[in-house]
Amino acid sequence: LRIIHLLATNSSASTPCPTTFVPTCEACIANADASGLLNTILDEPGAVRSLFGFETVEECVGAFSLLASLLDRISDAQESQRMTLKLADTMGAGGGNGDGKKCLAMLVALYNFRSDGSEKCHLLAKIVTLAASVSPELLNSSGALGTFIEPQTLKVLEGQWNIEVAERRNLYKAVIGAMDTEALDATKAKTKQQFLLLHLSTFDESSAFEPEALEAARNAAVGAIRDPVSLFNEQRGIIHFCFQTHTISWSAHRFFQNKQPKKGPCGFFSETPAQSGFDNGACSAARCGVLV
Repeated sequence: LRIIHLLATNSSASTPCPTTFVPTCEACIANADASGLLNTILDEPGAVRSLFGFETVEECVGAFSLLASLLDRISDAQESQRMTLKLADTMGAGGGNGDGKKCLAMLVALYNFRSDGSEKCHLLAKIVTLAASVSPELLNSSGALGTFIEPQTLKVLEGQWNIEVAERRNLYKAVIGAMDTEALDATKAKTKQQFLLLHLSTFDESSAFEPEALEAARNAAVGAIRDPVSLFNEQRGIIHFCFQTHTISWSAHRFFQNKQPKKGPCGFFSETPAQSGFDNGACSAARCGVLV
């Protein structure tokens, strides 16, 4: 109950909590309505801003943790998951108000509180996306989140989470988007290509010609052409898929069929550029067979 009064009294003059806020929260507490209490708080902008008004990150996380603990008091599993995602989305919106680091700390705390696989997948995607904008150094190999965005680590977690294909796809997209920041170290280029391949692998024959699948194929093909060596074996199957969906040309497809390619004058691995269908110029995506 004390946290409710703090949220009400600490709300700013520009977004004050209405006089009905505290009585409504008290009624939810009296009725043991954890879901109703969370909804009342999250639907009140003044109360949400109050959470970010604490001076230190630790104080913000402490207050937020009291709210997150209410999720365990919601008996209906679906409602608990819905409120978890609502809590994450509401706090995540705070990152755009200059409170990114506080928001990130809250989302990490929520990730650690929850055990449901779908929730963790959703939360990790939000964490990675926000970290890329407010603390990109956390995503480097030596950073606190670096190990979480390694392909092998995520594949292990996915096995534990037992999540749907669509959920994996959204997580991969979040990781790929986060790796576009210039603050990441050079080793992440290969990691990004691995995630581009994983993202593409979430599509099957029934969805191969969907716009998102074709875009994923194009991105994976560009990465493969820029660096055909590091992941040569992994990329051969993907390139064949791209050729079947007309995302890349025959020359690029034929190039990746070489089992033991040798580096040619254009920087690609083939006997000669002509044999692989590439010219002697710079190996840009457009000149190396990708349909751009």
